[in-house]
Amino acid sequence: MKLLILFFSGTGNTQFIAEYIQAHLLSKDPTTKTEITLATLEGFDPQRILEYDGLVLGYPIFAGLPPVNVRKFLKLIPHTTDKCAFVFNTKGMAEGIANWYALNRLGKKGYRPLGFCSVIMPASDGISMMLTEESKTFQKYLTRNYDTIPRVDKFAQRITDAVVTFTETGSFATLSPRKPVKFLGFFTSAFLYLLYGLIGNSMTKKLHATAECNLCMRCVKECPQTNIFREGDDIKFHDQCIFCLRCVNICPQRAIQMGKLTVGKARWHGPKGDFRPLQYRLPQKTP
Repeated sequence: MKLLILFFSGTGNTQFIAEYIQAHLLSKDPTTKTEITLATLEGFDPQRILEYDGLVLGYPIFAGLPPVNVRKFLKLIPHTTDKCAFVFNTKGMAEGIANWYALNRLGKKGYRPLGFCSVIMPASDGISMMLTEESKTFQKYLTRNYDTIPRVDKFAQRITDAVVTFTETGSFATLSPRKPVKFLGFFTSAFLYLLYGLIGNSMTKKLHATAECNLCMRCVKECPQTNIFREGDDIKFHDQCIFCLRCVNICPQRAIQMGKLTVGKARWHGPKGDFRPLQYRLPQKTP
């Protein structure tokens, strides 16, 4: 079986969970015949998904939904049959209808929805706009133990069970579909979508590079939306920001600010403090 763990991660939380799931699956694989590929959604050709028997899709929660780029990607996925799909998200608070939204769209593409998971993680937007490095809350985030996450272990076990079924029968047809109930999260998503629509659009227009910028170009290279560019000796921003705040958090000089809200605030580099987007590291494919 060929399994794809595909994700988008703004500041490291979702990438960490994706890698955690991959490690769990590799340690539990009873057949040693499963090929697990870990890949970032950025630059991934939707047609390539047809190469895999199963999809595990991960994303952070943006206003009770998957981020805009993930929602656009879901529209581009080709139709298929006899493939399975799992989804997971990382969130600071409410997940809204994010998992229902993703599984519903994957179901319409022919995938059999088999599971979902939501993982509470430190919210990078709240950190970079509200917390200082000295704050007790931020220090608590830094010292939290992320080595064992029971909720994710249970989710990964469901994926392992699906792999076993496919290995034994060559199909997922005997497995019951699983999708979250949307009603409880509908109003939450509607409220957050409206709130972030008003605040987020206003705040992204305040992105700028301060005099501390040394033109290292890391923000330009690593922006998932190619929204940042250099113009002479200045860093400029287009209007395609999705509010992931990667640029604010990865800047070595802390020169990227969002108005005055992020000035003097902490920066988040993933649960282990070593986040680097997957595409700028060695390929993560394990036969």
